[in-house]
Amino acid sequence: MKILFICGSLEPGKDGVGDYTRRLSAELIRQGHSASIMSIHDKYVSQTSSTHQQDSRIQALTIRIPRKMTWKQRAMEAAKFVADIDPDWISLQYVPYSFHSKGLPFGMLRFVKKLSKRPSWHIMFHELWVEPKTTKSKLICFFQASIIRLLVHTIKPKVVHTHLPLYESRLRSIGCEALPLPLFSNIKKNTTKKRHLSSNRFRIIFFSQISSNKLVFDFLKSIANEILDSGLSLEIIYVGNGTRLKPEIKAAFSTYQLTSYTRFSGFLSESEVSSLLLESNLAITPLPTQYLGKSGTIAAYIEHNLPIAAPIISTMNEKPVLGIYGEQAKKFILLQPSLKAIREMEEEGLVNCLSISEITSKFITDLASRKMTIK
Repeated sequence: MKILFICGSLEPGKDGVGDYTRRLSAELIRQGHSASIMSIHDKYVSQTSSTHQQDSRIQALTIRIPRKMTWKQRAMEAAKFVADIDPDWISLQYVPYSFHSKGLPFGMLRFVKKLSKRPSWHIMFHELWVEPKTTKSKLICFFQASIIRLLVHTIKPKVVHTHLPLYESRLRSIGCEALPLPLFSNIKKNTTKKRHLSSNRFRIIFFSQISSNKLVFDFLKSIANEILDSGLSLEIIYVGNGTRLKPEIKAAFSTYQLTSYTRFSGFLSESEVSSLLLESNLAITPLPTQYLGKSGTIAAYIEHNLPIAAPIISTMNEKPVLGIYGEQAKKFILLQPSLKAIREMEEEGLVNCLSISEITSKFITDLASRKMTIK
């Protein structure tokens, strides 16, 4: 297949969806397909530029169109590129804030009409609309949902994907049937090392995200007590820029008497992060459980066979909601502090179920089936 991806920005390391699309494109090329990428709201370029970007030494053709252009100008540039490469599929990687600073990309509706109607359309919904909590957010939510509804009915995608059961349900509520496509890891596994755990040390890791939420620190304190009572030494590592850690988080470590067990690694290379994950016993996420599937970091933990503590439990009808696709993936999630449960996970052997090769193969299979998504 010949696939053209559309995203907001393609600045490496600066845009999560851009990085995701680059990795997916490289894997598609590795599997024998053709993939190119077009960013249409790129704040990191001042003029349209065409080049190649690479992932794992595999290069994909890219065109970057600056956001300072009008939607009409961007559509003209995009239409020329589409005509040149003549793709079988156009895959829109949708996040409202990727295409408009306030998350209201009305111009997208006119933009997509200008592109060739010959390719089949695909949409991957990474995000939908804001939670309607205040009067302002309710208004934004209404317009964001309306844009999505109009977008879907304008381009009539043959396949729609999302990575979150919650989003699948919300899309269904506006008449769009989405298929599950889990996220793959945002950290490549260091293939030169194997998973290795110390027999006398228990290492807990926070990567990139950390919260002073009481539920997170209650969980952390409880599991820390179990670890220390068992005679193990405890190490808590926060991977990120420790000098920028928020004062309330530093205060939480102090309040819970965990400061002496904690160290801040600062920024690490991707290979160093992977090695650290392979040598850790537990990761803790501050994400509510209904949003676990939208995190490339959660996928990274699974890629590295690492149990994941998720203390902020979303519920429905008093039952926990695990917002991640696949029963195997759910086996990685620990909802209550229990050293015994972690040991059982280690003994049973958690198996990575979110490999990029398998997810990419599912992507291609779903496109090949050309399922209709519009009711």
